Amino acid sequence: MPALRDCVYGQAVADALGVPFELRPRGSFRCADMVGHGSHNKLAGTWSDDTSMTPAICDSYRELGRIDVDDIRGRFVRWNRAGAYTIEGLFDIGNVAQTVLECGRGLTGEWDDGNGSLMRTVPLAFTDATDDEVRAVSAITHVSDLGGGVRRHDARRTGPPGLRGPGRYGG
Repeated sequence: MPALRDCVYGQAVADALGVPFELRPRGSFRCADMVGHGSHNKLAGTWSDDTSMTPAICDSYRELGRIDVDDIRGRFVRWNRAGAYTIEGLFDIGNVAQTVLECGRGLTGEWDDGNGSLMRTVPLAFTDATDDEVRAVSAITHVSDLGGGVRRHDARRTGPPGLRGPGRYGG
């Protein structure tokens, strides 16, 4: 699926552009090129935890032909423990993702939401995943209703036209 491939590549490039500037205050930097080092002292083109988790979702769906939350969670745990899907090993993992992969369930507190789930679940817009399945995949790390609403709204605007509609991701 060229559109899915392009989506994942675009995500990885955008993520890699931002990695050197992570944790810096808004307005304190200017990103005009793919550069290295910065916040994590990584080579130019290195992507973060969110992009590393995206191919885990893609591989699970490709291999099984369906959404399997336990399989996806297992791939996330392998990424966390062994550096699967990374360029040179795990270096960046959000506090929420780290905690939930250790305890086995998503958190629901006010500060337990984030954009990571939005980034990694975008490829599900290219599948036949239902809203409930997308929420279940998102809930591996981010259970918040606020984040789920943002994800459904974003997919409605940006998802592939053939998959926009009732009962579909973003429907």
